[in-house]
Amino acid sequence: MLSPFSPPLLSDPHTPKPCSRGRSLLPGLRGLGGGSSEVLPLGYSFISISDLQHQQCTPCCSHLTWSTTEFKEWVRQSEGLLSKQSALPRAHLILIGYLTDGRQEEGEKRVDGSLYVKDNSGAVPCELLRFELEWLELLFLFPSWAYVPQKDHRTGGYVEILADPVPVNPVPERMVNTIPVIYPVPAMQLLIT
Repeated sequence: MLSPFSPPLLSDPHTPKPCSRGRSLLPGLRGLGGGSSEVLPLGYSFISISDLQHQQCTPCCSHLTWSTTEFKEWVRQSEGLLSKQSALPRAHLILIGYLTDGRQEEGEKRVDGSLYVKDNSGAVPCELLRFELEWLELLFLFPSWAYVPQKDHRTGGYVEILADPVPVNPVPERMVNTIPVIYPVPAMQLLIT
């Protein structure tokens, strides 16, 4: 059985304090269902990367935005595609973490071109269906994902991110680097005064 994720969630100095972290996650979770729901998904619990890698021995998926009916329809459609194959079982787990390329790791420097989801308990390689460079080093809630463990449990596994991640904190606005231009008339007034 997977254990619920317990604070502290992340050790990054930019992470909100525990009392505000829950409040900062609520808009992201509520926004997944169309923004009108004031109720968090029932039966879901947080999972750390370490618990995911060491306790989850079978492949699984988690879809926060899917109803049971939608999940059953997905299972029905996917099981007809390949013979002797079955859809991944649904896990009611909430995964949050930083999306990173591994350059910020302390001690071991991972610069292998891979992307990772990390929290204070570890990091797991991930694949995304869509990627934005601005997502690097930001804290996200992953509403739809699948975990595929490796046969050798010491190597962990990897996460497939099936839907765009939801930022926990507001995404900083992109700053465009421009060179200020001063035209002759205003420049002359500046020189005179």
